[in-house]
Amino acid sequence: MVYLRQTVKRKVFIFQFSYIIYDTFSIKGENNMTYKKYIKKFDEVYTPTTPILQFLTASNLLGKGLTFLCPADTKQSKFVEVLETLNENVIYGHISEGKDFFEHDYGEYDFILTNPPYSIKNKWLQHSIKLNKPFAYLLPLDSIATKLRADLYENNPNIQFFIHKKRIDFTGKKNPHSANVWVCRNLPDFPHLSVKYLE
Repeated sequence: MVYLRQTVKRKVFIFQFSYIIYDTFSIKGENNMTYKKYIKKFDEVYTPTTPILQFLTASNLLGKGLTFLCPADTKQSKFVEVLETLNENVIYGHISEGKDFFEHDYGEYDFILTNPPYSIKNKWLQHSIKLNKPFAYLLPLDSIATKLRADLYENNPNIQFFIHKKRIDFTGKKNPHSANVWVCRNLPDFPHLSVKYLE
């Protein structure tokens, strides 16, 4: 059994003029070893229901008997809530529960769907491609840029982009700071490097 043992403390690291805040978790893992994981505070945002429904509808993924993996989510996540409400099969896990996406064995699943930590999006995308599973990740629009990611998309077949025309308000403060895109792989009804816009 994996469980959150305690939240130990919050650490603040200063790089030039910016503050990066980490929540420090002490986790007791499956091997009974205690280890620490660090989560950037601003990596932990909560996706509202509407963009999830927009994507699932536009991507033609619903009603096909898929098992979705949400590897950055707890039971309270809107990803989990939406999928369960739609009677879809869903497996979920969160780093605070000892389920590290890069290490944990989630069992059998068909499709990865989540809003991953932005600070490690390159590592997350690279690992996902190595897993060779279809995926869709809600990321900042600039995630389609930079040479590293452009090469990753060009050199791996069946990458698709679903771009929201309106910015998503993750905080409820009505001041979203960036546009967003679903970076996807192996959506069966869409060709490589295709782009679709969502209202």
